[in-house]
Amino acid sequence: MKFLSVLGLAVLAAVAVHACDDPALCNNLDCGSCGNACCKLMITVPGEDTQAVMTKLYDGFNGGPDGHYALQMTAEGTLGFADLSPYNKSIDFIGQAVHTTLAPNYYNDTINLSIAKTTDGKGSVIEAFSISQIAGAYWYIHDSPSSRTKNLTNSPSTPHWETPPSYTAASDDGQNYFNVMNVITSLDFDYYGGDAGFDGSCPQP
Repeated sequence: MKFLSVLGLAVLAAVAVHACDDPALCNNLDCGSCGNACCKLMITVPGEDTQAVMTKLYDGFNGGPDGHYALQMTAEGTLGFADLSPYNKSIDFIGQAVHTTLAPNYYNDTINLSIAKTTDGKGSVIEAFSISQIAGAYWYIHDSPSSRTKNLTNSPSTPHWETPPSYTAASDDGQNYFNVMNVITSLDFDYYGGDAGFDGSCPQP
């Protein structure tokens, strides 16, 4: 019973996810395909080497089109991206950024990025993986945060909703796909791919 109570509290506290910022980029919904909501995309940039692509991604995720992206420190001690090219790895650069959603929820999502050479060595392949930081990101709830607070009864043994929340979509509302493609579509390069995730994540509608 104690486990169920703790689990119930965790689920109730976390099920509210996002309201995606741009309807044109918010149609690729994910329903917890990574154990939480996520989106994994492969994007090819022909004709541009990995250094050039990394520079553009650095600029793109440094604030971003909506001003809500923040580059993160890498384990190598650099901001945004680390250069792995001297170490004969399968990728040349690896990086990370965090996107914060708009009011009223301000959820944080982590975007992991790697850049590798194409098989012909003439272009670059971006692997981008966005995942919701908040646990339980599966359902999008229409209720406002204030109404959810009023609806939740905090009984130590039997936490429950006095009034069930209004679920509008069994998904992340397209937020993780948006987190990546909002930046990619803003950059000055030609690319292909990115229409849908792989490994079962963020499929096309």
